[in-house]
Amino acid sequence: MKHTLTLAVSLLALSSAVAEAAPYVEVNLGGSIPMDTDFKNSISPDAQLSFNPTVAVTAAAGYAFENGLRAEFEYGYQAPDIDKLTGHVLGVPVTFTGNGASVTVNTILANGYYDFKTAYKITPLVGGGLGVAVVSAHTNAPNATQVTLSSSDTATVFAYQATAGASYPVTDHVSLTGSYRYLGTSEGTFNTTLYNGLTPFGTSPAKVAFSDNVIRVGLRYTF
Repeated sequence: MKHTLTLAVSLLALSSAVAEAAPYVEVNLGGSIPMDTDFKNSISPDAQLSFNPTVAVTAAAGYAFENGLRAEFEYGYQAPDIDKLTGHVLGVPVTFTGNGASVTVNTILANGYYDFKTAYKITPLVGGGLGVAVVSAHTNAPNATQVTLSSSDTATVFAYQATAGASYPVTDHVSLTGSYRYLGTSEGTFNTTLYNGLTPFGTSPAKVAFSDNVIRVGLRYTF
């Protein structure tokens, strides 16, 4: 009976907190600079993968509490092109250019933020989140005149993020936001084949983690 009463009181307290919270939606658009990452495989064990800058978009919905805390769920998307992959094959240094290859990164995160109350309209914020990322590799078909690396695989991995920024109210319901965000993932495994022209040289699973730095702006609508 005691445990039942405690649970009931906790649920009532949570319901009261949610009732006093203001629901909101937010969208952000930013410039993403993916970081170089290890391309761990047996064909070229010391390989390094680099990406071109790209655009990252996110959309979120959550609740803002009176104590400055916010909780939300967020979806994010970006698709950076692969710049190049450098390493050694049989002791010989090689560089594979991207040639239109890319990855897509879809994230679903549960985020928490704290908005610092100040005497001014601008509101600094910090926060972070945990969730999953679905990372897919997209490469071109082997070319008869080039050494190419082919991988068309998808991995679902752990993802995390940390954010710092600020918001500024434009109207009673709309705020302009600006922030820096770091996004990272755990390693995913991608089956990869090295081609010398149209001839497969070897196939190896590659372990790759993704991370990037994003400067973004957005709009938040509070109901």
